[in-house]
Amino acid sequence: MQSYSSTGDMGMYWVVAIVAYLVFSYILSRVFTKANKPAWAAFVPIYNSWVLFEIGGKPGWWVLVAFIPFIGGIILLILNILVSLEIAKRFGKSSVFGIFGLWLFSLIGYIILAFDDSKYSASK
Repeated sequence: MQSYSSTGDMGMYWVVAIVAYLVFSYILSRVFTKANKPAWAAFVPIYNSWVLFEIGGKPGWWVLVAFIPFIGGIILLILNILVSLEIAKRFGKSSVFGIFGLWLFSLIGYIILAFDDSKYSASK
């Protein structure tokens, strides 16, 4: 009979989760740098979303909507779509990229923004 080690599995889960968070934060830090925001902000939970909202031309405090019981998640979903569209526009990308690249497939979209030659323009 094979024994099941939930402690070992949970430890591996946390290692993978932390590495994934650090990789995505690094990618965001490159996007933040392009948008003249501090790179370190990408590594701070909640504040990194605040800064993303600012890059998208929206008030950072909109992130706090997530803490409203019951309806916060739904409202934040809609706000994230709006911010993704605006970030795409400010980096010279299409609305399709905003929806599919930055919102639906965030990792891929932000990798593209981090490493391509697009420039950020707050006035678009």
